[in-house]
Amino acid sequence: MTNGNQSIKCVVSECTHHANTNQLCTLTSISVGKSDSNVNNSECTECSSFRLK
Repeated sequence: MTNGNQSIKCVVSECTHHANTNQLCTLTSISVGKSDSNVNNSECTECSSFRLK
């Protein structure tokens, strides 16, 4: 899926799964994790599927 997954929007170009031609992820699914033990907004979550290029 080199053009990216239309269901997963992504702007993190530093990730190996980022579709270079558009703002999409090339994975078929992602894992979302928490960056804080008390999650009360989106800033406390993160894409656990991220892999640095």
